[in-house]
Amino acid sequence: MTNGGKAHTKRAVESLLACGSTNIGAALRKAATVLDDRLYRNTIKSVILRSDVEDTYTVPPCGGYDRGANYDMLVLPSFVRTDGGGGCHSPPVHTFSFGKDHNVAVMHTLAEVTDGTFSFIENEAAI
Repeated sequence: MTNGGKAHTKRAVESLLACGSTNIGAALRKAATVLDDRLYRNTIKSVILRSDVEDTYTVPPCGGYDRGANYDMLVLPSFVRTDGGGGCHSPPVHTFSFGKDHNVAVMHTLAEVTDGTFSFIENEAAI
């Protein structure tokens, strides 16, 4: 990444604000758009999703893990792993859950369906 790209990325990250709700579906749609709109494309790409709470938009609140919930609906078609050739592979979504209020089922499903990884970090200071 160029120095200008690094500075732009740093400003973008520093401009992020927490607004009291979590929309994982919108975050994944934005990630897909960013990947699709890249000027420079290479075969190595992935998405990192970090959350410390339940999704409050896409998956209806259910008071914890719900065996009947369809968490797969959060996974966009562009993130579903493909085994086809041609050098164009879907990006894995690596999920990181922080604290006690996250939804393990959502984060694990996203990682599993996209061939990503799931990590739980109980204490952010341990990073």
